[in-house]
Amino acid sequence: MNTKKLYFILSTLLIYVSFFLGYIYKENSAGGGEIDFNHIYNNILLFKDYSILKIDWSKYESTSLPIYYLIIKTLNIYNLKILEIFNLLISIVSVLVFYKILINIKIKHKLSVEKFVLFSISSLILLSLYFRTSTFWILEENIGYLFMLSSIYFSFKEKTVLNLFFSISFACLAFYSRQSYAFVPIIIFLIALILKNYSLLKIF
Repeated sequence: MNTKKLYFILSTLLIYVSFFLGYIYKENSAGGGEIDFNHIYNNILLFKDYSILKIDWSKYESTSLPIYYLIIKTLNIYNLKILEIFNLLISIVSVLVFYKILINIKIKHKLSVEKFVLFSISSLILLSLYFRTSTFWILEENIGYLFMLSSIYFSFKEKTVLNLFFSISFACLAFYSRQSYAFVPIIIFLIALILKNYSLLKIF
């Protein structure tokens, strides 16, 4: 094993060790994790106690659309420990999807970057204080990252109507998880229209 590869492997390993230690010890590096968690958990209980049509929206404590809570309600996940694991999985899968995007870029543009380097790059997101706090405190932000990255992933895949469907669907889900992601479906639409040369009928 050459020195370069060893360096990247050790660096990536340290990132994951740091991330999982933060998970175990409930790191709050971005600040406000515990306060935000109280609002999130109140929303989770709100969806647990009421059917969708009978929810008292005056008690809803978020500025985001409720796709995160609808997913939790659909999966019937209300145990705190299971919710923590669920949010952890969302974050890890986001990193893996990011890695797959980088692999697709490597293949498409015939780049000579080794896969272990791309995996290290994709793992850098785990150093984000905001991303970490959202993971460890069961906050609602990271589901939006997963949807956004999934949308980008399918937009890079071969030109098929099914890939277009998934790309647009995940772009819309990203918006439903957080309104600040409104740019995602707009960009995906432009990519499909200009770069992929889909007809407006197929995009519709």
